[in-house]
Amino acid sequence: MDKRKESKILHQLISTIGDLNASFERKDISRVVVEGLCKIFSLNSSFFYSLNESREFLSIEAQTPENLEEKTIIIGHGPVGWVAKTGELLIVTDKISENKFSHFVAVPVKGKKGILGVIGGRRIGNRDFDAVEKEYLSFFGTQVGAVMENYIYYHRLRRSKEFRDTILYNIPSGILVLNPQWKIKTYNRSATLIFEDDKNLKNMEIFKILKDEIFLGSIKRAFEKACRINNIEVSWKDRFLNISIVPMKNEEEGSFDLLMVVDDITEIKKFYDDRERSSRLSYLGQFVAGVAHELRNPLTGINITLDMVKEDKNLSDKNKKLIDNVLKEISLLEDMLTSLLEISKPMEMKIKQLNLIELVRTFLESQQKVAEKRNVKINLNFQNDKLNIMGDEKKLRQALMNLFNNSMESMPSGGEFNVKLYRKANFACVDICDTGNGIPKEHLEKIFDPFFTTKQTGTGLGLYITKNIINHHKGKIKVESDGKSWTKFTLEIPMVRDTA
Repeated sequence: MDKRKESKILHQLISTIGDLNASFERKDISRVVVEGLCKIFSLNSSFFYSLNESREFLSIEAQTPENLEEKTIIIGHGPVGWVAKTGELLIVTDKISENKFSHFVAVPVKGKKGILGVIGGRRIGNRDFDAVEKEYLSFFGTQVGAVMENYIYYHRLRRSKEFRDTILYNIPSGILVLNPQWKIKTYNRSATLIFEDDKNLKNMEIFKILKDEIFLGSIKRAFEKACRINNIEVSWKDRFLNISIVPMKNEEEGSFDLLMVVDDITEIKKFYDDRERSSRLSYLGQFVAGVAHELRNPLTGINITLDMVKEDKNLSDKNKKLIDNVLKEISLLEDMLTSLLEISKPMEMKIKQLNLIELVRTFLESQQKVAEKRNVKINLNFQNDKLNIMGDEKKLRQALMNLFNNSMESMPSGGEFNVKLYRKANFACVDICDTGNGIPKEHLEKIFDPFFTTKQTGTGLGLYITKNIINHHKGKIKVESDGKSWTKFTLEIPMVRDTA
């Protein structure tokens, strides 16, 4: 081969290898290989087979023209299979006509760990493959092998990175990485959800988000001593967070970053607080039940005695009035003792299917006169015909009565009592909203506690009993208020299918 032709082949070979190294997708690599074979070595057709993972057969990656070669070839079968098995270049020449020959070439694609595939093609004409072309064909096969290995390693790394990124994106824990300047370098989706920030958290200083002194002291200590710190409990807004800090060596910058793992433990903490509270109330209930029994008998005796004294004809009107006042106070005490005894024993439920809309409607009708006397307008709004639940009608009416009475007392000058019934997912919901004085923010978390009241004559048990009733229906009760002009209670009770 003359130098000019060899120089041309070498130039095209270098250009094709450059295109291969710039390709990161398998189909692009395959296309460059078959086009390069035809261009560099003047082939009329070309092919590229790759070895499968089991190393039992070859599969066609690309060919030109299309559909010329077999799709799969078993290792050791035919010229291509023989090259894959032996790792040696093969040239086969067939005579087509008097002055026309088909020169078939198959070249092993070699990687560091063995054969990766076979490339080759056909040249039609009188010119066979000379020694220089064979050398360049072998070199090209080696370069294709190197590119294929790079492709395999690259995609393994990319899959690994995608796998890690998928895990980081989907795990419920918030992940943040801080640099030594306490700025957020990176974070996952859960971190934005926990911190309720749709903005970019990147480069934000962590002390502008979390201001807890114990947490900030832990960050400082972790940076100074490159130590791990677990289970830092931080209060943030109305949430509780558990944070662990892990130092990470930054090889590029020769410093330490901090990995923060943040979990929202608000619901867990609430669960344990409720359990602890329930335990305390259980002991309190047992104590109260004993006290209530001991007090009830003497109160009954006092009540009877005062009734007898009141019948004395010589008793002055002033003393009769005093006795009436005492009897009213005794009646209030007896009501309180009745409530105490009720909450101290297990609640007995008479469960049946109820249409909550009908139950609420009939209850409001029964209280219409009471509302009118207080100059309160009752508004009922519902869209569904039925909201079926399983419940105790008497207990639910008691819960509604407690809420109704609270609202009436909060509107001494009149107002509106608005009730809305609706379905939310699988729950029947009741919104009860009044235009009364509202509940101060500092009282909202306490109003369901037993004996908590701001009224002079209240027992502080009404809302506690109401919540207990809703809980026994596997439901929820929530309260909202602006503290000045309105309060809204929301009841949520699981629905059932209509079995009537």
